[in-house]
Amino acid sequence: MREGAIGFPLVIRLSQLKPSKNWASQLSLLRDVSPIVDCGVHYIDVMRWATGADVVSVNGIGQRLYEEVPPYTYNYGLMTLRLSDGSIGYFETGWGKGLPTDNRKEFIGPAGRIRIIYKNDRPLGDQHLGNLVEVEDYRKGTVRQINMDFSVKPTGAQLDYFLSMVENNLPAIPAMEDAYRAMEIALLADRAIHEGITLPCAK
Repeated sequence: MREGAIGFPLVIRLSQLKPSKNWASQLSLLRDVSPIVDCGVHYIDVMRWATGADVVSVNGIGQRLYEEVPPYTYNYGLMTLRLSDGSIGYFETGWGKGLPTDNRKEFIGPAGRIRIIYKNDRPLGDQHLGNLVEVEDYRKGTVRQINMDFSVKPTGAQLDYFLSMVENNLPAIPAMEDAYRAMEIALLADRAIHEGITLPCAK
């Protein structure tokens, strides 16, 4: 994508909505952090990585759907971002008993579109093929489907690398500066939602 497979600027559409299987646990989490901060920080990272650009402004909306949600926060949120290369993106997320499952990962450019469908979101007969990456090329009039083997998230390998990073002074991947920047933008998005304004994200 960074090499221009679908061109630039991009429209980035990301969502992670799911009905609650353990509402008490999520309610406890909501007392400390909104879903836009807890989940959004990772997707801000994705948008910055996909474009190679930084976020220049952010805004959003949020909704407190249930009485038991603390009055100072919200359990559904949507943030929109403008990036320095002209790309735009949104991330929609929420925790709650009545929310649908929605797991959109889509990147649209002037020359094509890339969509990622996770294994568990595919038809049952295709789940053994793993995750699906669908690449549409408008110039050639083609759609390429790439199946990627997937069993579990590589959290063990990530923890091993983190320990090696600490013990052997290895470089952080992603860089700590990127992690800090994503968190800074997520907190600005949360503030923008609470205040109903668009905030600049200048470094």
